[in-house]
Amino acid sequence: MDTVFLRSGRTDCILGTNVLDSTNKITGYLGVLDSAASVTGSIAGNVLTVTVLTSGGLWPGNVLSGTNLLYGTYIKEQLTGTAHGVGTYLVSNSQTFASGALTAIASGLPKYKDSPYTTFQAVVIGSGTVTATIVIECSNDGLYWCSTPLGTIVLSGTTFNSDGFITQAPWKYVRAKVTAISGTSAAVYVVMGI
Repeated sequence: MDTVFLRSGRTDCILGTNVLDSTNKITGYLGVLDSAASVTGSIAGNVLTVTVLTSGGLWPGNVLSGTNLLYGTYIKEQLTGTAHGVGTYLVSNSQTFASGALTAIASGLPKYKDSPYTTFQAVVIGSGTVTATIVIECSNDGLYWCSTPLGTIVLSGTTFNSDGFITQAPWKYVRAKVTAISGTSAAVYVVMGI
């Protein structure tokens, strides 16, 4: 297991959610539990209404796909309902989408980075054997992502594993995408240091 030490500048959670104490200090991270989701839903304006969760779970940053859905539509936040399931969500693109099948890949929200020097650290935790594969993608506009990823982190261990990499790349936006995850209660999060 390799550990990449984050630079002393700013640290952002680019996949998962910050856990804050009463003074808004980051005390940890809540990881993403799924690599993809399949749902039935509709969109009116910027609100996605999910009526059926077939598999997986929805997270902020999940990129949605479906017939006639606007390219680059992703989940910004959950508004109501069961956590990561049936309910309403704020999405990035205003549109009308009649009820239908949607799929979502588990990716974090696009994060702007103002420095070419960046470190990425991914962690998978759970019970027993846990594995995860995370792809770090890059873009100059936060909408169209490069076909070649900036890097891939593959994790495997008993209850925990962590790895990362350091890069000097001029890309303005990055995001982390979970392409595979397994293990009892397995969750993954990624932090970026710049």
